[in-house]
Amino acid sequence: KGEGGVQGEMVRVRMWMAGFLRRRKAEEVVPTSTKVAVVDADLPIDAAFQALVENDTSLAPIWDSSIHEYVGSISVMDVLEFLLQLFKQRIIAPHQVVEDFTVRSWSTDRATYLQHLANFNYVEAEAPLYNACLMLKNEPLCGLPIFVPADNNVIHLLTHAHILRYFQRFFNLDAPHNPHPPQHPAK
Repeated sequence: KGEGGVQGEMVRVRMWMAGFLRRRKAEEVVPTSTKVAVVDADLPIDAAFQALVENDTSLAPIWDSSIHEYVGSISVMDVLEFLLQLFKQRIIAPHQVVEDFTVRSWSTDRATYLQHLANFNYVEAEAPLYNACLMLKNEPLCGLPIFVPADNNVIHLLTHAHILRYFQRFFNLDAPHNPHPPQHPAK
């Protein structure tokens, strides 16, 4: 195939993939058995970091018990950036414990995080997987909560890796290479 043929084939595959993602729901990516670590807004920042590490997750939704709703997400990178900011501003020394700083106090200190709180990024479980992919592509997110509004519950934290594993399972990509995408019937 010439250069135009390869580009045409890429456009065809992209269109097919977009259609596939539009026909799948975000909840289809959720594993059979999963857990979500939730961080309370009044939890000390060091305990929030410890919860992320102990639960082997890079992201957790933040629950504000005073208003009974999710108000944002916190990542390991957010905590590390916060600690670095404290050290640079000489608010604390590297050997000091940061237990006096809560997730809430940290979030009110950061204008960018307040903006993030105002726009709690999530995808509804019934939404097309395509929407989740667009959010992960267009927003600076390391993960995206899958949310069930009727239950006010986060059921999973979707990452790029989860989507790739879903493709691997769905298309049985561990099998010998098939150069043509399978033709699954539309729902």
